[in-house]
Amino acid sequence: MSVVFALLSAQNMDFVRTASRTEGTVVALVARAPLGSTRDTPPDARTPSLAPKVSYEVGGRTYLYVAAHGRYRQRQQVGDRVTVLYDPADPATARLRGEGQDSGPLLSIGFGVAAVLLVLVIVRPRRPVGGRRGAAGSARAGTAPAPAVAD
Repeated sequence: MSVVFALLSAQNMDFVRTASRTEGTVVALVARAPLGSTRDTPPDARTPSLAPKVSYEVGGRTYLYVAAHGRYRQRQQVGDRVTVLYDPADPATARLRGEGQDSGPLLSIGFGVAAVLLVLVIVRPRRPVGGRRGAAGSARAGTAPAPAVAD
């Protein structure tokens, strides 16, 4: 999992590095699943997770983009101006400035730590069952086994 998140983070950084920028306008707030969830917010929810729908123009053509994830406490409001990053070869491929940068690295680090801990748990040496040590089963190291008594 950490490898997947590392690749996604690298793709995100590459997109941000090569993207062109333009200004867009928030035209609506739409229900979208929050980061880390795969379930969309039901339309009748009392406090839906909202994502900005942004209109932006490139080369005289207007595009619409809806942020990938919503927020329960949305910072943007309809009419706000935002910076849109877009692919110069395909202006319909876009992201909002800062989108995906706040928690992506934290998720990658978290999954990396979890993977290391899992490996340590799986690979750690096993202790003998019942606390027995040595061939004769003496409880303390360095003590001689009791002599055998014949009946």
